[in-house]
Amino acid sequence: MLKHLPAAAIAIALAACSPTEDPPTEPGTIADTVLINGTIYTVDASGTWAEAIAIRGGDILYVGEDAGARDYVGESTVVEDLGGRFVMPGIISTHEHSIFFMAVASGLNIEELSHDKDKMLAEVAAYLEENPDGPFMSYGGGYESTVKIDRAEIDAITGPDRPFFMMSKTGHAGWANSKALELAGVTDDEEPIDFFEKDEDGRRNGYVGTAAAAYYMMGVAGLQKDAVLAQAPGILEQIASNGITHMFEAGQPPGYEAPLFDAIGQLEAEGKLTTRYTVSCMVQRAHQIPAAIDCLKKYNAKYNSEFFKVDTMKIHGDGSFEGHTAFLLEPYSDAPDKIGILSVPEEKSIEAAVEAASLGFSLHTHAIGDAANRSFLNVMEAVREAGHTDARLAMGHTKLVDEADMQRFADLDVIANFYVSEAGQPNQTYLERLGPERDSNRMRLGTFVDMGVTVALSQDFPSAPLSPFPHMHAAVTRSVIGEDEILGTEDEKLTVAQAIRAYTLDAAKMVTAESYSGSLEVGKRADLIVLDRNLFEIEPDDIVDTVVLRTIVNGQTVYSAETD
Repeated sequence: MLKHLPAAAIAIALAACSPTEDPPTEPGTIADTVLINGTIYTVDASGTWAEAIAIRGGDILYVGEDAGARDYVGESTVVEDLGGRFVMPGIISTHEHSIFFMAVASGLNIEELSHDKDKMLAEVAAYLEENPDGPFMSYGGGYESTVKIDRAEIDAITGPDRPFFMMSKTGHAGWANSKALELAGVTDDEEPIDFFEKDEDGRRNGYVGTAAAAYYMMGVAGLQKDAVLAQAPGILEQIASNGITHMFEAGQPPGYEAPLFDAIGQLEAEGKLTTRYTVSCMVQRAHQIPAAIDCLKKYNAKYNSEFFKVDTMKIHGDGSFEGHTAFLLEPYSDAPDKIGILSVPEEKSIEAAVEAASLGFSLHTHAIGDAANRSFLNVMEAVREAGHTDARLAMGHTKLVDEADMQRFADLDVIANFYVSEAGQPNQTYLERLGPERDSNRMRLGTFVDMGVTVALSQDFPSAPLSPFPHMHAAVTRSVIGEDEILGTEDEKLTVAQAIRAYTLDAAKMVTAESYSGSLEVGKRADLIVLDRNLFEIEPDDIVDTVVLRTIVNGQTVYSAETD
C-alpha cells in the first residue's frame, strides 16, 4: 500500500538518507510528488534499478536512491512511501482498436465466446427488445470459422425494416441481415467491397468474409461521435486499470474516421484523455489509398500532440488463418486449393507507403501469413531505397515469417509487432490450417530479439482482453498456464526483461515516442505503473495474475486500486 506522508513527516522519512542538507528552493527543482522506498525498474540503457523518483508537472526530475530524492522535496511536495512495491514504465500497447470499440460498444457486446449462433441470436433479440431504436450492431460471440448465421435468421428477429450487422470476435468477418445488405448496396450481382458470400443458388446469404467488408458494414450500421464520448470513460478506465499509458490504434473503418477522431480530440481538449494515443488511417483496398493520404494530412494537422497524434498509415494486408484468408507461400494444409488473399496489390502498397513516408508518416501493416510478410518486406525495402531511412516501419502481427525473410527485418530496421498471446497457446485450428512444421515456426520472438530486431507487443483489443500480463506470460513461457508443452523451441522465449522492454522502450520506438517515454529517466514524461509483485522475482505462471495498483500518466494518477 502506498502511504502518503504529511509535510511534517517528510523530514523524518528522508532524514536517514541525507540529514544535514536543507531542501532546495530554486524554481523548477521542487517536485510535486516524490515516490520513495520503491523497487523501480527504469528500462534505461543500463537496466538501472532505483528506489525513488521525483516528478514535477508531467516530467521526471530525478530517478535514483532515496537519499538523493530529498533534494527535490519542498513544503508543498507530496512524498509517498511505495513500501517496496515494483514500479516500471507504463505499458505502451502497439496494436489495438479501442477507439473503434468505443463506438461499437454503444451497440450489443456479446461477451461470451460460445461460437453458438442460437445464443448469439438470442442476445440480439433481447438487445433489440430493450433498444428498439438501436444502434443496430453487435460485436463478439464467435469466430468467423466456427459460426454460420444466415441473413434470414437475423431478419426473423429484426423484421424487414431494421438493418443489423453482427461483427465476429476477430473483427475479420460478420453476419448481416437483408436490410443492412440493402443499405450497403449489396445485391446478388453487386457488392461495394469484397467479400459477401453467396449460396449455391447465387443468393447473398449475409456472411461477410473479410475485415474490409466487415469494417464497411459497421460504418453503414453507424459510428457516431456521441457514442464514442458516451463509452469512452469506461473504456479509458479499463485501459488505465491495466497499466496502459499509450495505445497505438491500428485502424478505423476507412471513411468513418471523423466521428472517432473528433471525439478523442474533444476528450483531449477537455483534459479527460487518460492515455496517450497514436492513431492510424487505414487502407484495406487499393481504391482507399488517396483517401487515406488525405486523412493523414487532414488529421495530422489537427491532432499532433504527445497525447493524441494521427501519424501512421495502416495497410491491411491479408486476412486470418481461421478464415483461410491469411496469405501463404504454400497452400493451407487442410484446404490445398487455398493460399489466402493479399488485400492490396504489392505495387499499390509500395506507392502508398513511399508517399506516406515522404510526407513524414509512419507505416503499420496487418501481415499474418508468410507471403503477406514477404510482400510487405518488399514494400518496406522500397521505402528505404527511396531514402526514407528514419521512417518508422512496423509489421503488424508477424505471425508466420519464412526463414528466408527473417534477416530482412534487421536489415531494413522493421519493427516486429506481435499479438503475443498466441505464442503461448496450443491452437488446434492453426495446426490444422498450417500443419506441424509451419505451426511450430509461428511467432519467433526470441530469434527476432537475438537478431537485433525491435520487438513490440500488444493485445489486439477487443479481440483479446486488455491486460498485458497474460501476453507477457506467453512471451516468456510460450505455453499455457500449468502446461509444459511450448510452441516452437526454448530459443523463442523472451526473458522477463526482454518482454518488459517490448512493452515499453521498444514499443515507444514504434510510436515515435522514445524521446519522452518508454523508460523512467530524467527529462522524460512521468508515465509509470505500480504493480502488486516484482515480475523478476515470481514464477512465470504468476505473471498472469499481476495486478496494477496505480497508473500515472504525465505525472497524474489516472487509476488507483489502493485505499489509504
